[in-house]
Amino acid sequence: WAVTSLEVRFDPGDRESCIGQGTFGNIYKGEWNGQVVAVEEMHGGDAQMLTAYIRNEITKWSQIAHPHLLPFYGACLEFGRPFIVTRFCGNGTILEFLRCKPDANRTVFVRPLHVFLHEISLGMTYLHNQGVIHANLKAASVLVGDDQKAVITDFGLSRLQYQIASVTGTTGTKTVWTPHWMAPELLGGGLPDKPADVYSFAFLAWELYTGLAPFGYLHNAALAHRVLNKKELPHRPECMDDATWDMAEKCWRYEASQRPSFASIQRRLRRVLLKGMCFIVIS
Repeated sequence: WAVTSLEVRFDPGDRESCIGQGTFGNIYKGEWNGQVVAVEEMHGGDAQMLTAYIRNEITKWSQIAHPHLLPFYGACLEFGRPFIVTRFCGNGTILEFLRCKPDANRTVFVRPLHVFLHEISLGMTYLHNQGVIHANLKAASVLVGDDQKAVITDFGLSRLQYQIASVTGTTGTKTVWTPHWMAPELLGGGLPDKPADVYSFAFLAWELYTGLAPFGYLHNAALAHRVLNKKELPHRPECMDDATWDMAEKCWRYEASQRPSFASIQRRLRRVLLKGMCFIVIS
């Protein structure tokens, strides 16, 4: 699973090949083994720490295989800053897809939000069964593949975010934390675990229905105060159906032990799908 710089073709100096910003650096559109791939150049944080962590995790990442998890193809660790190679998803993030991004490769059919949420819950169920905590679940970490199915990304690097933060407090290019999706126990200094991922999933669902970041109008300190001291939660979007709102309320319960597992969530969403679907296009 180690690839050389000669095997992956991408130009860091070409602005058109840069397709976005990842957890640790820019993401480029490249070519590997005759196929189009995404290449994330790891230029945030400590280079030696990044390289050592990736080298240790490569085998585990290569063994993770699920239709709703972004496939990992390999990593280049041979010089300077490392980079990782994954599948290229031309539809972008799930919010970009729902907003009908002009350059997204999509059809006129808009998939129901219940289907997307169910697919995400399936991917998260698999991750948790493998003992992997995502720790950074939000709409920006869910892509839409060419088959218009949800694909979770960033799960392999999220734990490293916390390791680097414990030493430096940042990833190097931006603050490591995304507190607007974080469970109260994490805002209080706890470590990521399965219930914290479930909490974030509820906020991801809210994000899909509104197109907005939860508590986006609050800065980090004010957010932590309202969540920890006032136990504040987002309002119910007018377009959110009863079943999804009920699920969200269970997932973002303040006490971590009272939140459902992803196995339970995906079964619940499966039942919702059998009853009917909710279609929505975010303007």
